[in-house]
Amino acid sequence: MKIPFSPDTVDWSPITLPFAKLSTSFVSGIQDRDRIHIEYFESKDKNKLVAKVHFGAFAAGPPKYAHGGAQAAVLDEVCGGIVWLKRHKALAAKLETEFFNMVPLETDLYATAEITKVENRKVFTEGALFLPEGDLLAKATVLFVKLSDSQIDHLNSKVEGTGVM
Repeated sequence: MKIPFSPDTVDWSPITLPFAKLSTSFVSGIQDRDRIHIEYFESKDKNKLVAKVHFGAFAAGPPKYAHGGAQAAVLDEVCGGIVWLKRHKALAAKLETEFFNMVPLETDLYATAEITKVENRKVFTEGALFLPEGDLLAKATVLFVKLSDSQIDHLNSKVEGTGVM
């Protein structure tokens, strides 16, 4: 499987996701190229999200390669990003990740995400992590569950003033 677009030739718009405003966000919080650095872009048709991802030295698992948990966290967040862009206030309920190749540290990569189905409170997504040349490194399917109004109110009380929810 190859990356489904050429990042340099497709019309993508830079965006800031709501949860990226939180400095405590594990992936999108304080951007540090020594750990994980991520930038988000939305496709012109607004049906896909792409991210430029950089795993720094402090995201290591095996020597010179990214930790699988760091990869899964990025895929979870990118899939969550498309869910929130489509105005589904939801949280991940199930994450399944497949690793195909080791992810080199200190390399700029791409991640993609899209919603594959919405069924009542469930939002199904797929995400993938690619080398710049297009080779597939990892992919994930993530099930999100829409939050109730009381759950949203509870979360808003924890992040007051951020405008996240």
